[in-house]
Amino acid sequence: MLVNYRKTGEFEAAKEDLLLAIRDKGLVVDYTSHIGNMLERTGKDVGSATRVYLKAEAFQFCSAVVSRRTMEADPANIGYCPYVIALFVTPFLALVSLFVGPAPMALAFSRLEILSLFLGAIIVAVTSGDGRATWFKGVQLVAVYALFALLAYFVPA
Repeated sequence: MLVNYRKTGEFEAAKEDLLLAIRDKGLVVDYTSHIGNMLERTGKDVGSATRVYLKAEAFQFCSAVVSRRTMEADPANIGYCPYVIALFVTPFLALVSLFVGPAPMALAFSRLEILSLFLGAIIVAVTSGDGRATWFKGVQLVAVYALFALLAYFVPA
């Protein structure tokens, strides 16, 4: 499950706050992945000059109590341990937010936005599942997306 939160301020201050919150719960960060540095370092090797993050790190930790309960319920839940929290700053959104809207853009999505994306994906999967496209299906999809757009416009975030 992915959850996004937005925090204004410096990256290092947000990082310290996050690490303190993890430690305050009695947990220990056993690994820090420097994702932003890795992407910056390997970009030229894979033929990409796109800078995905200004800064990005992921912190890995595990709770013995929660992990034991989770894995005793179903041994396949081993994939949920360790837990990972990623902290990042994106340059694209920072640039776009200067030109779009009255305030900077965030990666925090409302329930309505998440529901719209989920329903849109399901509707596309159902309508394209048979592998045939018709003009009527296209009109239906455009109508559904128009309803999503109207809903997003008139319902406050």
